[in-house]
Amino acid sequence: MDLTIPDDCLAFFVDDTGHELLNDHRQKVFGLGGCAVIGSNLDSFVRDPWRGVRLVVAGRTEAQLHAAELTTPTVLQINAVSNFFKVNKFARFGAICSVETDPDHDVSPLFAVAQTLMNRVAEISKWQPFRSIEIVFEHSQRLAPKIEQVFGSFELFEDGKAIPLGLNWMEKAASEPALEVADFLANAIGTQVRHRLAGRPGYAKNFEAFFHGIDPRLCSFMDVTRVVVDATSPVSACLPRSNL
Repeated sequence: MDLTIPDDCLAFFVDDTGHELLNDHRQKVFGLGGCAVIGSNLDSFVRDPWRGVRLVVAGRTEAQLHAAELTTPTVLQINAVSNFFKVNKFARFGAICSVETDPDHDVSPLFAVAQTLMNRVAEISKWQPFRSIEIVFEHSQRLAPKIEQVFGSFELFEDGKAIPLGLNWMEKAASEPALEVADFLANAIGTQVRHRLAGRPGYAKNFEAFFHGIDPRLCSFMDVTRVVVDATSPVSACLPRSNL
């Protein structure tokens, strides 16, 4: 099923990495990451170029790509993926917690990541012309009820007025290119934080290729080290719009 995004809607495509309970010794992180693009540019900035990446990596424009399965890529495949993220001017974002994150009271990693992600949404949105926002998640039977509960309470405001904010789900089988791009970005933020936890210097190669060297207005990432919650504050974000 194709997803129709209005031309004046800013769409955020989101995927997860790790496990939201951080209680598995193999899963030391939990994060949400992805890409964002105004509806009028979705095909030209993301969908069509990503089909070109599919052709190089898998030999077919409709083949499904998953970052975790691309374990021994060729130089040609690496260049195709890296160039896609370097050349195309869509936004990319991420928010992630780890086993080293210092929580506040009983705040769950999912809530901390979700709140941080909404701040990333606000940060990227202030540079974009739009009338509404749609957040599209790849469907997860395990996560869907939790994400709906957490994100359903969030609000975005501009000049005191609520911005229309929608939540949507798509199955992996839909082969939505933007969700595959979100998968690669979520995988990259997870790789980067595991890289840091292992005490390795610098940046993970995929994180550096996907998040560095682009317009900083198109990039927003937060590796959460400490969570502080103000119980008196509403779960919302204000959007101070900036001109390009």
